[in-house]
Amino acid sequence: MQRTLAWIATFAICVLATMPARAAQLAFVSVAGSAAKADPPVAIEPIAQKLGWTFKRTADGAILDDGTGAQTLRVGSRFVREDGTDVQLFDQPASDRNGHIELAISDAATLFHLSVQRDGPGFVLVTPPEDDVDIREIPRPPAPSPAPVHTPQPEAFSTPPVVAGNAGTLAVSVEFDGNNRVYQTNLSGDAGLVRGSVSSYGSSAVTNPVGSVTVGAPAHSIGFGSIDNPLAGSVITNGSLTGITAHLATGKVAYDLSSGDSIAGNISALERTSGNASDSLAWVSGYGATAQPVFRHGVTDTASWGTLDYETLIGLHGVGAGLHARTKGKTFIDAIASATSGSLPLLAGDVPTGAVIGEHLSNVTTVTAGYVHALDSPGSPTVGVTTRWNNLNLGANVSKYWTNLTASYAGRSAYGSFYASAGAQKIFGVNAGVAIHKALAEVDVNSGSGTATGIAQLRTNHPGINLAAGIDFTNGKIGPLVGVVVPVAKALAFELGVVQGPSGNPALRFSILAGFHAPKPRVATFPVTVFVPDAQHFGRLRVFVDGVPSATPYADDMHVMVPAGKHSVFVESADQSYGSSTVDVVAGTAPATAKVELPLFPQRSITGTVRFGGAADSVPAGLSLEGIRVVLEPSGEAATTDADGHFVFARGPYDPASTLLLDPSSVPGGFQSPAAMPIGATTTDIILAPLRKVEHTTFH
Repeated sequence: MQRTLAWIATFAICVLATMPARAAQLAFVSVAGSAAKADPPVAIEPIAQKLGWTFKRTADGAILDDGTGAQTLRVGSRFVREDGTDVQLFDQPASDRNGHIELAISDAATLFHLSVQRDGPGFVLVTPPEDDVDIREIPRPPAPSPAPVHTPQPEAFSTPPVVAGNAGTLAVSVEFDGNNRVYQTNLSGDAGLVRGSVSSYGSSAVTNPVGSVTVGAPAHSIGFGSIDNPLAGSVITNGSLTGITAHLATGKVAYDLSSGDSIAGNISALERTSGNASDSLAWVSGYGATAQPVFRHGVTDTASWGTLDYETLIGLHGVGAGLHARTKGKTFIDAIASATSGSLPLLAGDVPTGAVIGEHLSNVTTVTAGYVHALDSPGSPTVGVTTRWNNLNLGANVSKYWTNLTASYAGRSAYGSFYASAGAQKIFGVNAGVAIHKALAEVDVNSGSGTATGIAQLRTNHPGINLAAGIDFTNGKIGPLVGVVVPVAKALAFELGVVQGPSGNPALRFSILAGFHAPKPRVATFPVTVFVPDAQHFGRLRVFVDGVPSATPYADDMHVMVPAGKHSVFVESADQSYGSSTVDVVAGTAPATAKVELPLFPQRSITGTVRFGGAADSVPAGLSLEGIRVVLEPSGEAATTDADGHFVFARGPYDPASTLLLDPSSVPGGFQSPAAMPIGATTTDIILAPLRKVEHTTFH
């Protein structure tokens, strides 16, 4: 049965791969002419709107959300913040031009998961083939066995603003429960060398850590807490261990040395990743078998139709192989086939086989149906649906043996998540909070095996002394939860509270809360001289470097200090009526002071219409005005006409002496374009003259 399903899935994938592909054009940017740029800027708000993303402008950038979570962009930064972590995503910093957030076209393609294609004298930003709407890749259907639920413990009260550092916080506490001592540690960081969040709760400060923290630069770092399983893939789907890992990247090759535990044993491994291939050599102990070495080789191939990843595992006592394929498009197939022989480090839910067909009904709603089978889980048909409404995300997955439900909400003043699973195991959990003035009401409850555990509390969170009060219920017992946080320094506070201890009796908890700050980097800067001809005629001017306005207004021969390297510079009047083109300048090389001259032009949009000339009956039926390329000289920018022949150049600083030309290769057959025409004060009409036919003449 498993082999039959695997062959069916593979055949369906091959059929979809042969279907004709279509690409939806989202933006065209010309790079022709003397002002050509290899990676021109493009405004991102129109692209986000076409893809169905939410776009919200902020004081220093923008927040975008494709339905999977908010991403924050800051003008002048190459980083994107997601889930509280800054990730360098762009080659060029985001910029603010004429009130629009712009990215280099290659960076926009990275942000929106699009493709950049060459199109004549410009670049086209398009969706991948078969994607006419924004498609969010959903994860594989969950294994029939629900994941075991963790037992919540009273969290340390959130650090008040006076303690929170700009790089992260550390909270260490100890509970005195009779003769027992229970320790809790929480470490979080979102800047500098520390990124992530990890906590532990138990008889020692590092017992059963939850979450993960990375210390160091992205190319060479150390992580601890929840780490990736180096043997995880299509065969071993349980991809998380508790342990420590070291990462080193050199060029296109990365090495990871890790060691961690699962509920069944220990895995220590060295992994090498290069391009689309990875190799891991691991030493495995536990898992109900004699310790053994295991080697894994995995490859992920990307094609126009989707992705294909395959792997092999070879151990001293067992072998395994897996194949997983996922097609792209509004209708997609996700198929997986795996098999093992002998003894490998496997847990329930590993060695999956099955296929799921999905349909993206819209950019927020997806339905799936298929068959799923895994280790220790009986095979069963399954159906699922995920959707989103405003800030509310909903999901459901049903089979013969289990039903899983999830819901989450994230707003400005409230958050919440809910999950429930009914089947062989019955579990549920609720985590929610709502801000009330300068306080927060919270509840964190979950249940497994019919026993509910959690906390409910109301706490303040502001500079100064903070209070908390609520209840703690563990294994059916309800106890008090009260506490006070007293700051003693700018980044240091103490907490004293009464909580319910493991014995079921009230326990005294003492905590130290500390914030740590990332030092400001010391970077050598070099002067760039900016000169604007006739600057006194334009009023107050602002100088923008990499999209960020200078702190001081423009003055004659203004010096701007920038780090070494290439920077983009432009000038704009305070009322945005005038502006300059964007010019790249390199600082930190000879001559010692770089200089850039930026003449200003009125900022305006350029519109017009291309029409057929001659008699109305001289235009062949079916001939269209759509797709004619209009080129602006001398900048080399281009716009394309719509079905009515209309074209628009977005608002910007255009030289009044600019002219408009038509690309002859885009003019419909039987007509010719006129010579260069000056841009009009309001709109410009361009008439296509019919080609004259050569008449046959006889001489006598």
